[in-house]
Amino acid sequence: MALAIATITESMTGISVAIPDLRIYDKHEIKEGWTAYDCPLLAPRPNDFISGLTVIPVNFGTGTAHKLDVSYTMTYRYFHKPVGSGDLAFTWSEMVDYVYKIFDAILINDALTGLIDLTLTSVSEFGEVVDGANNLFHGCDISFRVLEFVN
Repeated sequence: MALAIATITESMTGISVAIPDLRIYDKHEIKEGWTAYDCPLLAPRPNDFISGLTVIPVNFGTGTAHKLDVSYTMTYRYFHKPVGSGDLAFTWSEMVDYVYKIFDAILINDALTGLIDLTLTSVSEFGEVVDGANNLFHGCDISFRVLEFVN
């Protein structure tokens, strides 16, 4: 039995989004603090990156004969620009457009590997988000429900 979280997060980094300079980070690439030069970016949220784990047996058996549907929620944090860096109306409007481009790129992508299904489950309110060093950015949290089949 092997869950494919490493494969899934790595394949997320390869998604092509029509946003200039956007980078999607893998789970091993997150930093304590981001800068304006890093933005825009989408990175695993260190707190509660994986939550809501459920395991449903598909058949009876033990060991490798036991097949399971495993689902969980992965939460990413979108950092658009540092708070106070430019015209608020333009920054906020651009952020909304960029987040929807991210949704579109991820939800229609057939190149994600390691999973059976990926569903957008929630988006936090658009507003201020903090990184690990308590720097403030315009952004939001984006959560996806992942379904894996494990045997």
